[in-house]
Amino acid sequence: MTAKRLKILRAGLIAALVAAGGGLFRALVLRDRAAPLWLVEEGLAETWAAVLASAPENPGFRALEIYRGDLPENRYGYIITARLPREEGGENVMVRVYPGLAETREQEGALALALDPWLVFSEFTDPVLSRSRVESGGDRSGLLAAPGGDPGARFAWLSQLLQTDPGVFPEERKYWETQGDALFQGGLFQRGAATYNWDNTWELFLRDKPSWIYAPLSSARNLMAYQSAGLVAARFPENRQWNRYGIQAEILWAIPFGGEKYSALLGTAQSWLKNAVVQTLIADTLKWIPAVPGGRPYNALSRSAQLVWLNSSFVWEAEE
Repeated sequence: MTAKRLKILRAGLIAALVAAGGGLFRALVLRDRAAPLWLVEEGLAETWAAVLASAPENPGFRALEIYRGDLPENRYGYIITARLPREEGGENVMVRVYPGLAETREQEGALALALDPWLVFSEFTDPVLSRSRVESGGDRSGLLAAPGGDPGARFAWLSQLLQTDPGVFPEERKYWETQGDALFQGGLFQRGAATYNWDNTWELFLRDKPSWIYAPLSSARNLMAYQSAGLVAARFPENRQWNRYGIQAEILWAIPFGGEKYSALLGTAQSWLKNAVVQTLIADTLKWIPAVPGGRPYNALSRSAQLVWLNSSFVWEAEE
């Protein structure tokens, strides 16, 4: 072999080794580099995938995995969930309260994206539901329709009736259980209300006049257009002595994960999550309302719900 050929061969070998080393180096770097990810609560995965697919703005990243309570290694991003982690000592507490949430739209770093608030629905020709109608010993005019067979509806009514001051609720579960047993025994609601479900309660509400139903906005949004055309939404009648009010709602949260060293890399995603157009899309997909004031309500009922939310002093949800 000539010296020239040997030199060419040696140069080629060196180039190959350099290329191989470079490839190995890149592989090691990529292995150690964290990648962004949406960790989505299982029941919300299809909804979030649809939002990512149709959002007009850039979400920053699109990788999605089901959130099962554990954080994957070497990843960062946002957890999308309708349930914040349980607070320490919350095992025996029934209600979680978020003061000032309509103003800040954040809770210890978690972003509120959309809400499904509970409201009192009635025909626009019916009188407004009064506080005396929902209190024990008050008048019994009109029909209060309630699905007593649904645990969520029972909790919703109890949380309103057991609220001693704005945002102040009894803590002991045993007390709630005792009061819940008596809730449908005093003639406050329709006969047999303790065993009603949502379907036959809505049917009764739409048939009898005047009538009121305390329900989540999404439940009213599931009605046919001709059924909901004449409905109006209002907040639950609070105690006359109170000078502020709160609402019960299910909340969709975005919780950052991955630690402070990756927080700067979430800027695009954070801006996307706070975008009014994006939150409107999220809310419409869920049949909820957007958390930001600039979000567009779906219809008149949603607009009523939005105004109640934006003027609330606090929000509460069931602690599970």
